[in-house]
Amino acid sequence: MILGKLYKSTYIIYLVESTLSSVVSFKVPSHVKKKMEKLKNYVNWNEELRKYLVKRLEEIERELNMREVVELLKKTSEVPSGIATVLVREDRDSG
Repeated sequence: MILGKLYKSTYIIYLVESTLSSVVSFKVPSHVKKKMEKLKNYVNWNEELRKYLVKRLEEIERELNMREVVELLKKTSEVPSGIATVLVREDRDSG
């Protein structure tokens, strides 16, 4: 559930996770809040912001995971030339 309220001409949005009761809040400039209010009948800001946050978190996690993989690959030694052919041949002959 997302709750919002006006506080000193700044719209503060609270993200409340129903099962864990976690809250996230942030401020937006007043001109953004006014535009959001104008469009509130056309845009479900609660859902838009929730989706954006989840998507952005997933993007950042993917990027960090990729960096970790690249670092691990940098630390590994090169595979000798022709090793794939040898391993495939061994696998075929054993089965």
